[in-house]
Amino acid sequence: MGITCLWIPPACKACWGGSTGYDAYDLYDLGEFDQKGGVRTKYGTKEELQRLVARAGAAGVDVFFDVIVNHKAGAEYTEPVRGVRVEQYDRLKEVTGRLEDIEAWTGFDYPARGDKYSSFKWNWSHFSGVDFDEKTKDHAIWRLEGKRWAHDADEDRGNYDYLMFANIDHLHPDVRDELLSWISWLGSQLRLGGIRFDATKHISKDFQWDFVSHIKQTVSPDWLIIGEYWHLNAGFLAELIERFDHQMVLFDIPLVHNFRDLSKAPEWEADLRTVFDGSLSRLKPGHSVTLVEPWFVPLAYALILLYEGAGTPCVFYGDLYGSFGPKGSRGEGTLELPPHHVGVVRMVLARRQYAYGAQTEYFDGPRCVGFTRHGDALRSAGAGLAVLLNASSSPQRAEKTMYVGTQHAGECWTDILSASGGQEDGVVIDEHGFATFSTGPRSVAIWVDATAEARDVVDNFQLDHDIYGLMGSKKTDESQD
Repeated sequence: MGITCLWIPPACKACWGGSTGYDAYDLYDLGEFDQKGGVRTKYGTKEELQRLVARAGAAGVDVFFDVIVNHKAGAEYTEPVRGVRVEQYDRLKEVTGRLEDIEAWTGFDYPARGDKYSSFKWNWSHFSGVDFDEKTKDHAIWRLEGKRWAHDADEDRGNYDYLMFANIDHLHPDVRDELLSWISWLGSQLRLGGIRFDATKHISKDFQWDFVSHIKQTVSPDWLIIGEYWHLNAGFLAELIERFDHQMVLFDIPLVHNFRDLSKAPEWEADLRTVFDGSLSRLKPGHSVTLVEPWFVPLAYALILLYEGAGTPCVFYGDLYGSFGPKGSRGEGTLELPPHHVGVVRMVLARRQYAYGAQTEYFDGPRCVGFTRHGDALRSAGAGLAVLLNASSSPQRAEKTMYVGTQHAGECWTDILSASGGQEDGVVIDEHGFATFSTGPRSVAIWVDATAEARDVVDNFQLDHDIYGLMGSKKTDESQD
């Protein structure tokens, strides 16, 4: 279909069996040891994980591991420690200025795993802060005695080293060595294509550089490392990429916020021409990963999947296969398909087949913008595409005359997202390479030559949405996988 990488949720054992994994307990337990309520993680056993990675690799799909090395949770026992309370919104400010005697959940013995893979046992000295005192049941943030926040963590909230649970002290040399050893072990257990580096905003940048360098030098130089740094200043993110010698890419968080702001703005204020303003993709398109949160579908997907210079797109699994499990009044073991799943699938296919060649932009109207890709002779016999996005709710169809290249003169182009309606007979490209394309209110249209190579695959592809066996839908033909 065109998916080349699979970013999976945290696969290490968390502090309870149903956890999504971000409350990391044992990095060496991938669903192998009977601890925290069972052997398997929420997602399965280690053997199942290894089979997934192997089968994905055989299909040409790299698996990306979600790495949680900012904090730990689910300790076996508490330890008496001393700490000073700090302000929630300014971690550099102390509340009372005096040390308190507290009981912190900082002791990790891993009784089920023992010393297999690693004999390292975490204790209070390996952490710099906690947020709960077992003795008084108080919830606050304590910086532990003799510890300091990493000077090169983000400056939000004064210093944003502390995020949650028992905060790992990346300045401790034994901690540094253990985490570098663990990532080497992980690479020996799973044939991965890279990692998503969680919560990098809260981790020492010096440690991050050591971690990334270690991966590139001793694990695999080909691993793609995606940092999750939630920051709205694209210039700052671009400088961070340069600091890491372009060895790490980052999510385009400013673009995510642009999508959100445009979707929530009153229609008369929304201006699609500004969608990429201030985005990381404008500054570092080759080191930007773009994604969509549920505000601007499907217009956002059309942009990140088909627009040249929009970074590397990331498609949410639920936007293809639906959401499984309880949600609101929907019970356990139920499936809800997203409203735009057919369109997103066709956009992914269109990216694979037709989003090549020169690009001509028509960001010339606040409510309606468009762009064309002229095609590449080495891809799908040179077929291109034209994309028109309309944010207006006016019932009148939006139109724009756009250039697709004289090589397409005489071709009849139709909308692969036929649900947008209208112009069912298509539009013919004139001798000068122009045509007038249209789309309906608050929608997107993607126009492609009706006889383009693989057009029948795009139009007829049926994704198997019943992978959980809940709908009784017809299975996707293996030839289309």
